[in-house]
Amino acid sequence: MRPRLLVSMVILIFAVQPLWASDDHQGRYTLEAHDIGQSAKLQDLIDVARNQNTAIASARATWKAGLENIRIAGALPDPQASVTWFPAPIETRLGPQDWNAMLSQQIPFPKKLTAKKEIASIEVALAQLKTDEVFRKVVADVKTAFYELIYIRKAGEIAEKNMALLNQFREMAQSTYGQNRAVFAEVVKAQAQAGQVQYDRMLLQDLEETQVTVLNGLLNRPPQTPIGTLMAPEEGWELPRLELLFQTARTRREVIAMADKAIQKAQKEEKLAGYAKYPDFKLGVTWSGIGNPDVPSPPDDAGDDAFGIQFGVTIPLWYGKNKAKQLKALAMIQAKAAQKQEMVNQTQTRIRTLYYKVRNAIRQEELYKNDLLPQALRALDVSETWFREGQGPFSDILESQAAVYNFQLSLARARSDKGKYMAALEPLVGAAMSELNQKDLENADPHRTGAGSKEAAQ
Repeated sequence: MRPRLLVSMVILIFAVQPLWASDDHQGRYTLEAHDIGQSAKLQDLIDVARNQNTAIASARATWKAGLENIRIAGALPDPQASVTWFPAPIETRLGPQDWNAMLSQQIPFPKKLTAKKEIASIEVALAQLKTDEVFRKVVADVKTAFYELIYIRKAGEIAEKNMALLNQFREMAQSTYGQNRAVFAEVVKAQAQAGQVQYDRMLLQDLEETQVTVLNGLLNRPPQTPIGTLMAPEEGWELPRLELLFQTARTRREVIAMADKAIQKAQKEEKLAGYAKYPDFKLGVTWSGIGNPDVPSPPDDAGDDAFGIQFGVTIPLWYGKNKAKQLKALAMIQAKAAQKQEMVNQTQTRIRTLYYKVRNAIRQEELYKNDLLPQALRALDVSETWFREGQGPFSDILESQAAVYNFQLSLARARSDKGKYMAALEPLVGAAMSELNQKDLENADPHRTGAGSKEAAQ
C-alpha cells in the first residue's frame, strides 16, 4: 500500500502543472513565390520577399519561439529528487536506517504563475508586431529598390534614344559643314554631347547591375540572378490628407502598437512585483528504508520502511526588497509611456517630411510632363526645321536636344521618387496608400492599437 501511496503523491504533484500551463498557439504565414526572371510585377517581388527574405524569416522564428515561452512561463519549477545512502546505518527503534529518498515540488503562489503567463503572452504579441514591422519595412525596401530600378532602366532607354538622335544630328551637321551651315565648334560640341550621353549609358548599366544586386539581396537570391521586365503598378490612388495619415499612424503603426504593449507588459510586471509579498509552497514525500533490527525481541513493525509527507513555505520577510521591485516596475511604466509619446511625435514629424517630398515629386512630375518637356520637344522640332531650311544655327538644335534629354530624365526621376517616398511613408503610417479608406478610418476607434499588425504580414 505504501508504494501505491507514493506513486499517487507523485502523480498529484505533476498534475498541478496543467492548472497554469497555456494552450499551444500556432501561427502560419501563407507564402507564395513567383518566377521573376522574365517579367515581374511589384506584388510578385513582395510575395518572393515574404517567402524568402531572411529578416522576415528571423522575426517569424522569434515569434514562434515566443509562443512556446508561454508554456515555459506558466509551468511549475522542475521537481527535485534526492537519495541518501548511509554507509553506517542509523539505528532506530524499528531497525537500522539504510537509505533515505525524497521527492519534492516547489509550487509558486498561483497568482504569480498567472502573471508570468500574461507577461509571456504580451511578449508574444510584441514579437508578432515586430514580425509585422519587419515585413512592412522589407516591403518598403523592395518598393524602393523596384522604383529605383525602374528609373535606371527608363533612364537607360532615354539615353539610348538620345544617343541615336545625337548621332543623327551629328551626321546632319557634318553633311552641311562643307556648305558652311554648321561651324566646326558646333560639330565638336555635338560630338562632346554624344560622348556625355555615352558615359551616362555606361554609368546606368553599372547602376542597374548594382540595383539588381540590392533587390536580389532583399529577395535572398544570388546577386546576379536576372530580374525581368518590371511592370509598374497602375496609379489609382490619391494622396490622403495629412491629418488622416497622422490618425492612421496612431492606430496602425506597429512600433506605436508595440509601445502600447510595452506599457501593458510593465503594468503586468508591476502586478507580479506586488506578489513578491506572497509565499511560495513546497510539497514533497520522503521514504526511508529500514533494515531488520539485530535485537532478541524485535517489535511487530520492525523493518517496516518509514514514509512521510513534506510541506514547506517561503517567508517573504524582506519588505524593503519587495517594495523596491514595485517601485522599479512603476518607474518602468512611466518610462514606457514617455517612450510611446516620443514615438508618436517622431512618427508625425517623419510623416510630415515625407508628405512634403511626395507632394513635391507629384508637382515635379506634372511640371515636366505637362509643361517643360512638351515645350522642349516643340523647341527641338522648330530648331531642327529652321536648321534644315537654313534659318537657324545648329547650336539651337543641340541646346534643345540637351533640354529634352534632361527633362526626360527629370520626369523619370520624379516618378521614381514619388513611388520611393510613398514606399517610405507606408511603414510610418502602418498601411499601404492603396488600402486607406478615408471613411472607414475616420469612423475607426481612435483608441484601437495594433489593428493592422496581422494584416501587414498576410
